[in-house]
Amino acid sequence: MKKNLFFLVMACIGMLFIGCKPEQQTGGETQIKSITIKNTTCQGTVDNTAFTVLFDAVPAETPVEALQFDAKCSLGANLDQKEYDFTKGASEDGKQLVGTIKVVNGGNSQDYTVTINLDDPVAAPKLAKLVMKKADGTEVTAGIFDESVALNMIEESEATFGSIDLYPTRSSYKFTTMTNDKITKDNPGQLVIEFMGKKTTYNLTFDAAPTPGADLAGVIVHDFSMNSGNIYTDFMTTPSDGNTELTRGSDFDGEYVLVVSRADATTPTHHLLKVSDLLAGNINKIELSTEGVEGGTHVVSSGCLRHGHIYVSNLSTNMGNGETLKVYHYASPTATPDVWSWDGSLGIDEYGDTIKSSVRLGDNISVNIDESGNGYAFFCGQESSAERIYRVEVANFNEFSNPTEITLEATFAYYGRVNQVDNDRYLLTSHYNGSTWLIDKEGTMITDIMFGTTPSGLKPQNGEDPHVVKYNNGYYMIFSSPYQNSMNRGGGPALFMVDITEGATVSIEQGLINLSNLLWEDEEGLWEPTYHYSLDPADLDAETRYKVTAPAAQCNAAVVDGKLLVYTAALGAGFAILEFPAAK
Repeated sequence: MKKNLFFLVMACIGMLFIGCKPEQQTGGETQIKSITIKNTTCQGTVDNTAFTVLFDAVPAETPVEALQFDAKCSLGANLDQKEYDFTKGASEDGKQLVGTIKVVNGGNSQDYTVTINLDDPVAAPKLAKLVMKKADGTEVTAGIFDESVALNMIEESEATFGSIDLYPTRSSYKFTTMTNDKITKDNPGQLVIEFMGKKTTYNLTFDAAPTPGADLAGVIVHDFSMNSGNIYTDFMTTPSDGNTELTRGSDFDGEYVLVVSRADATTPTHHLLKVSDLLAGNINKIELSTEGVEGGTHVVSSGCLRHGHIYVSNLSTNMGNGETLKVYHYASPTATPDVWSWDGSLGIDEYGDTIKSSVRLGDNISVNIDESGNGYAFFCGQESSAERIYRVEVANFNEFSNPTEITLEATFAYYGRVNQVDNDRYLLTSHYNGSTWLIDKEGTMITDIMFGTTPSGLKPQNGEDPHVVKYNNGYYMIFSSPYQNSMNRGGGPALFMVDITEGATVSIEQGLINLSNLLWEDEEGLWEPTYHYSLDPADLDAETRYKVTAPAAQCNAAVVDGKLLVYTAALGAGFAILEFPAAK
């Protein structure tokens, strides 16, 4: 009896173990939690029952032939491809695209139907590059202008089609007089490009295209830096105190140089210098009003010039605890400033308490406004452990409102600048980060521009205040590098100019993306700037150089009387204005 009972119990235990044997899983969940189109702010609406994703109001120029997504999926899951071609599922008018993406997790997978509704194009399509062939087969790149294309075939009677790049890439094109891939000098006709209802027409000529951009060899330098021995003293450390570092902010607009200096924490000495005086070798200070200019860790700290208006900020290191960030707006050099003050308030939390920023602000100010005075101002917070910048709406030049905190994926602090280059596109950089980002107003990174060491030993890793300059149908990205205690000779204060004309003739964004791709292709990061100008003597060693703790540097450019004027400045080094004639 006992024996039979024993076997019965063992059999039941065995059956229990068999029933509890773990199931062999082939994969996990395959859901999309959230999804965006990379390098845009377009957020998809996900339906995990119907397995669909809907994107509305996607910019028409988005490269949907190689679309990339940033998708947050179930644990362990991911999309099966890096990029997808959505052109095959386009509606007749091309405004709606339908395609399929797949989420995989081990042996499990799930298809999602993705619908993309495109906005109307914001601009007409453009020619990015055109290559034609001579009779002997030599390839020649054409010169592209607003309404014409010079084929550089002046000695040829006919030209054979080689290749063409369009923006957007999905645009269609037609040569009006081309037969069998050839056009003739006596009847070159036109190139017509179309994209989603918009059209651009270029007149074709066999002419030689004039050289775009500036004649870099013909530069005239107006130097007020260590390099010339004629340093403008406001940029120097004071002899009595080697670490006072008076001037950490400056700017240039072709008419004036703005110098933001402080005699001490409470005494502002910000002023203007007339550019025409400087080009003649003269210095005449135009003092700005100090009425109502008070408060802050330093009463003035940074500034910029925009459309004839002047902006100066204080420095606040104790935001949220009594100190306020202030911006002083001058409608003219003789005006009394309007004052905007912000205590760091960012709204109300779920408990009804005021949310406040407590970061250091005012080491920089970047005002990006149109000719009507509308746009944004940006400030970079000084934090080594956070990645926050602040965007403030600007209207009618002097109305500041709606401060918004933006969190980035990297630290761009202290002397960071955010400078508009094209529509909703901005260049962001600072000495905290070795690269320059192209971002939108929400802080979304479009591309990352990483400048490494040049073969000649230049080290602009800490470049600041980047701008894009258009001159004589050429485009340059410019930035200045600062002094810093730890920098060696290769990283001293200097101006860098980089030609980005390739691609920028269709959009500045594309020119910067092309530059980024070029730099990243070289694993060693070796490159040479188009132009470089140092603000200190070549023989200045580390012991005799001024020591500065504040790596502040600025630059800007303007076209005056048909010449390109480029400004570069750095604390402890001074400034220079470089005068370039047009290339011939």
